[in-house]
Amino acid sequence: MLVNKKISALRQEKGMSMTDLARATGITQTSISRYESGKIKKIEEDKLARIADALGVSLEELTGKDPVYERSTVRGPYTKRGEKISVQDEYDEDLLFTFHQLSDEKKLATLNLFHTIVGFPS
Repeated sequence: MLVNKKISALRQEKGMSMTDLARATGITQTSISRYESGKIKKIEEDKLARIADALGVSLEELTGKDPVYERSTVRGPYTKRGEKISVQDEYDEDLLFTFHQLSDEKKLATLNLFHTIVGFPS
């Protein structure tokens, strides 16, 4: 589930209005609305942390981020399992975040399709 959908679902699950969440986080209700609608795609980490805290979940649970996706340097175009992946720009971040949300079956299908498109071996 994408972070905007997760914020909305958790907020509703907790019985909170957008105004309640805004008050609890110190973030404007307009921003909360724009986050949930997906109009703002890149939410600052400190704001995500405040939202997670107000919703009673960890930042990792809210964003679905795995520590393996933290920024770091990679030595080549391929990485071995367990190595950290370099995030160069928002496209990389969006791809990694979206990919991480997939089931294992869909991850495999996506990788196979990607490898077919770009000509990498599967």
